[in-house]
Amino acid sequence: MSMKKIFTATDAEKLIGKSVTVPHGYTSIGKSAFNYSDITSVALPDSITCIGESAFFTCLELMDVSIPNSVTVIGDCAFMFCEKLASITIPDSITSIGHDALKNLTVRCSQNSYAYKYCQKNDIRVEVI
Repeated sequence: MSMKKIFTATDAEKLIGKSVTVPHGYTSIGKSAFNYSDITSVALPDSITCIGESAFFTCLELMDVSIPNSVTVIGDCAFMFCEKLASITIPDSITSIGHDALKNLTVRCSQNSYAYKYCQKNDIRVEVI
C-alpha cells in the first residue's frame, strides 16, 4: 500500500519559474496549493489522483494544464477564475467534479465521459474530442 503524498502551497513556493512540473510521487494537489499564483503552465505527474479544492483558484496567468489519466477527482473551484485558461482537456478517468470547478472554461472531453455529463448538467461549454 502506497502512502498518500499531498502537494501543498509550501511545495508550490519551492518551484521556480512560470512553467512548472509537479514532481512524481505526489498523489494529490492540495487545497489552494497554487491559488493566486502567477504560473502560466503546469504539468502533473501520473501519480496524481486528485486535484483539490481551489487548487488553481485565481491563477490569472494560467494558460495550460496537463491533467493525466490517473486523476479521478477535481475539487470545488479548482480552476475558478483562471481567466487565461480558455479550455481544459479532462480525461475519461474523472469520476467526480466539484462545484464551480470548471466555471467559465471550455471543457474538452469524450462524449461518454463523466466530464461531458457534468458539463451538460452545469451549462458549461464542451468540445467533444
